[in-house]
Amino acid sequence: MKLTGILILGFIISIYGFFSANRLSLANKQLEKIIKLIGVIKLKISYRDEKVMEIIDNLSAEYDFLFLKLNCSFEKYFKKICFENKGLVLADNEKLTLFNFLDSLGKTDLQNQINLCENYIKIFEEILQERKEKSKSKIKLYPSLSILSGLLVVLILV
Repeated sequence: MKLTGILILGFIISIYGFFSANRLSLANKQLEKIIKLIGVIKLKISYRDEKVMEIIDNLSAEYDFLFLKLNCSFEKYFKKICFENKGLVLADNEKLTLFNFLDSLGKTDLQNQINLCENYIKIFEEILQERKEKSKSKIKLYPSLSILSGLLVVLILV
C-alpha cells in the first residue's frame, strides 16, 4: 500500500513537468493568435464600418480561448475576459497589456485606432520574442527535471 502511494507520488511529480512545458508552449501559441487577432481587427476597422462589439462577436468563434459568452456590460466584458478567463494562460502583465488594448478600442477616430493596432502588434511581437527566448530551454528542461525529481522521490521514500 505504501509502495503504491510512493509510486503515484513519483508519477504525479513526473507529469507536472510535462504540464508546465505544455503551459509555456500554449502561452506562446495564444500570443501568436493575439497578434493575428489584432491584425484582423485592424483590417476590419480599416475597411468596414463595424462597431467594436460587432467585430468581437464575429471573431469570437475563431478566438474562443479569449472571447467568452458573458452576460455583463460592455465596460466589464474586457476586464472579465482578460483577468477571469481560465483559458487564457498569459502572465499578469501580458493580460494587463491585452486589457489595455481591448479597453482602448473604439474610443478614438479611425486613424488612431489603426495606429493603436499597429503599436500593440509591435508590443505583443516583442513580448512573444522575449517569451520564446526564455521558454525555449524551459520547455525541454521541465519534463526531464520532473522525471528525475519523481524518480528521486520514489528512491528516497522506498
